[in-house]
Amino acid sequence: MKSMKNLLLPFSILSILCFSCTKVVDADRLLDTEEQFRIIGFISPSDTVLSISVTRALPAIGTELSVEDDEANRQLFLVTDAMVTLSNENGNNTVLTYNSELETYTTTAVNLPIIQGEHYFLEVMVDDETFSASCQIPTGTIEITEEISVNQNSFGERFGTVSFGFQDLIGQRNFYTVGARVRTIIESTTEEEEPIVDNFNLFIEDNLLTDNLGDGISLASSANFFIPEDVNLQEATLALQVANMEEVLFQSLRASELNTDAIDNPFLEFVIAPNNILEGGAIGVFAGYTLQEKRIFVNQELRPTP
Repeated sequence: MKSMKNLLLPFSILSILCFSCTKVVDADRLLDTEEQFRIIGFISPSDTVLSISVTRALPAIGTELSVEDDEANRQLFLVTDAMVTLSNENGNNTVLTYNSELETYTTTAVNLPIIQGEHYFLEVMVDDETFSASCQIPTGTIEITEEISVNQNSFGERFGTVSFGFQDLIGQRNFYTVGARVRTIIESTTEEEEPIVDNFNLFIEDNLLTDNLGDGISLASSANFFIPEDVNLQEATLALQVANMEEVLFQSLRASELNTDAIDNPFLEFVIAPNNILEGGAIGVFAGYTLQEKRIFVNQELRPTP
């Protein structure tokens, strides 16, 4: 299943909400803070399964947690009885059911095909409350170009570098995230052992990109990866990915990155993640994106490191 989980997005959508102000607040009022629902969902034409997460966001003060039972604590945040419906601009709709294994609401994309340029609507009914949001799937096809090199240092260690780029889609404001994934096969040491297939994400430089410097500009990024000595280069492949997304999703990913960096840095401030859930009592993001992927063989000759 192609989804945002497959993208090399070094972020978690569970962004930290942080507010700063100078007004003195009565601490007793913090105990009266009501719980909210968190609703997260991203849909794309490349999805085979549509997924919407509905959980509880409980106040940090006043919520009793067990010091011995982590599972009981986790259950406090789960919402298993919501009515979750997705629909399109033509009035077609599908109801998502709770998947206890994934702890989210899912349905096959066959029930509601996701098409570029179309609007989609989300409705979540839970605890006698109804929350809604809408999104529009970005349009356009992105052509990815790449350059790969494989080097070997004086210790015999192999590592690869992939630089890839694409042309910004013309005539519209665009927001992108890029990623790469390498698939390697580790050769077995005995005839009885099966080869091990290993998929891992690469660290991407400048993974969040925009066309704010000009319409139709060239955008690029790069990634480095280590190649174990028991990996056959002829069977190693790369999947290069570019996602064109709505601005609210881009800003959510950016907020998550900034807040992650701020956790252990006293010189950075937390930022407030965006929220496009219309009614009060819920926070989250419902957004659309399109995903372009290019698969290539590494298949490069070794070069000594300069």
